[in-house]
Amino acid sequence: DCKPEHLRDFAVMGALFAQVDRKSTDLPRVGILSNGEERSKGNDLTRAAMALTEALPHYSKIGRFQGYVEGKEIFKGIVDVVVTDGFVGNVMLKSVEGLGSAVVKILKSGSEY
Repeated sequence: DCKPEHLRDFAVMGALFAQVDRKSTDLPRVGILSNGEERSKGNDLTRAAMALTEALPHYSKIGRFQGYVEGKEIFKGIVDVVVTDGFVGNVMLKSVEGLGSAVVKILKSGSEY
């Protein structure tokens, strides 16, 4: 189980990796995955991680913290880095993989869904 400090550290690592991996000179936008954008949303872990991440000194030099990001916004380009724990992240990735497989299957079949 992750601690808030872990998610804060994931935000820093993700921002640094995104800076190196990207062609853009803009600082990467970082968000913590939650069930809403409002500060009252999330669970104890995400709320504590949000407070720790916002309090990072000099964070503005490595990334732009956007706060919470909802699952529906992950692929809209609102953030470049999505921070979450391993359990939730794995469920999210498996869901996206399943959706991708379903779309490919439907397209290959040529049938209407």
